[in-house]
Parts: sequence; structure tokens; C-alpha cells
Amino acid sequence: MNDSVWLPGKHSGDRFSPTAVDRELETFQTVLGSTVTRDRLDRWTKGSDIRAGIVANTVWGTIRWRKGLGRPTVSVLANAFVIEHRSWQEKLNIVNGVGHWVRIIAPHDEPSKWDGPEDDEWYRVSFMSVSPQLETRIRVDFAPHVAWERNPNPQVISGYNDIEPQWRWFAQGATPRVLEPFEVLRKPFSATDG
Repeated sequence: MNDSVWLPGKHSGDRFSPTAVDRELETFQTVLGSTVTRDRLDRWTKGSDIRAGIVANTVWGTIRWRKGLGRPTVSVLANAFVIEHRSWQEKLNIVNGVGHWVRIIAPHDEPSKWDGPEDDEWYRVSFMSVSPQLETRIRVDFAPHVAWERNPNPQVISGYNDIEPQWRWFAQGATPRVLEPFEVLRKPFSATDG
């Protein structure tokens, strides 16, 4: 039985005591209590190999929309979105004794997602995933069969909600990456509606 926790780190993976890792994870709530930014992650990890290992190879993001657009009709806002995480890998394919490299799509589990943080102007859903050091895509879409409240405000144009951008491509490194926000926008049905 092994009484240590492996975390990725600068020494090809380091092992730490579970108690030390748990103690650091408790302090991580201070980062998750507000919008996760690269600056907040850097300040939290500064000088700590354990903290750096906890967030190594991670990608963080938010989906946000103005409160004037209303909200999905689900109790957990995160359930109104589907987040797809994929990376592209090169594998050696050998046919009849001859090898050649092929690119394959490697789907990942949906990132962890949670409500918030929200403020007076914005609703937000945050998410996080562990990402290999490869070319990666995160795609955000609306969950099927989730309606949104109708907003009685006459200032809100009639139309449909859309997410911009629909995806973000990046090459993941060992350090954590924080994506620019995905934003839900109201778009008019036609040019004459706006």
C-alpha cells in the first residue's frame, strides 16, 4: 500500500502525502470562489510544488451571459450546457510491415462544470478539465431540451441565443491554461429584427 499521491510536476511527477494534498485543496476554494484567472492560479501556486502539481495540465473556462437575457429553466445552470473536450494525437500505424503516422481524434470526458460565480451583471458557468500536452479543442453548446426563460424586457431583441465562439483551439502545455470566456448572445432572427 502506498501512502502518497502522485501529482504531475517539474520532476516528471512528484509524490506527496495525502494529508498535504488535502490541506492545499482546501485552500483552493479561495480561487474557485471567484472567476478563475491565470493571475489567480499563479498567485495560488507560487512557491508550492504541491499546488503547482494540482493544477498542472489543466484548462479552465467560463460561459457567461448578461442577466438581461434571462436564465435556463434548470435549477443548476451548468446543466444547460454541453462541453466537448477533444485532442488530436499522432499514432504509429503499421500495415504490412510499413509504418506511417496517422492523426486520430481522442475524445475526453466532459469537463467538470459548476455554477458561478455570478455578479450583478453576469450569470456564469465555470469548467475545468485535465488536458494532455497536445493540440486540443473545447467546444461549448446548449444542452438539448433545456428552455430559457422568456424575458419580458422590451429592450431585449427578439431572436435566438447563440454561443460565441463555439470552440477554442489551443496547444496545451504543462502549466494551467485559462481560456477567454465563451459568451451567450442574443441574435436577431433577421437583419430587420435588430
